This record gives sequence, structure tokens and C-alpha cells, in this order.
Amino acid sequence: MDKTKITHIEEGFDFLGFNIRKYKTHNGSKVLTKPSKDSWSYVKNSDKLNVEIS
Repeated sequence: MDKTKITHIEEGFDFLGFNIRKYKTHNGSKVLTKPSKDSWSYVKNSDKLNVEIS
């Protein structure tokens, strides 16, 4: 199993708990960084954190 995966930034990739993706806009392009699905589900299901999601 390879640990390194080469992918295009427009497909997006997970790095250090964040999903990084580049989108094309009418003014050029924009890079979006948001928590990855795995790290977000860990936070939601964690007993150690008291987080209320509304």
C-alpha cells in the first residue's frame, strides 16, 4: 500500500485533518480549506468534547 498519492488540486485531498480543494470561479480560482469528513465525524462523536451543533 502506497502512502503517497499524487492528485490534482481540483480533485481535492486530505492533509492534516483538512480537505483542500481548488475551485474555478468567474474571477479566476479559489482554494477552499475545510475540515475533512473523518476529522469532523471524530469531533461530532467524541465524548471528550462538549460541542453542540445547531
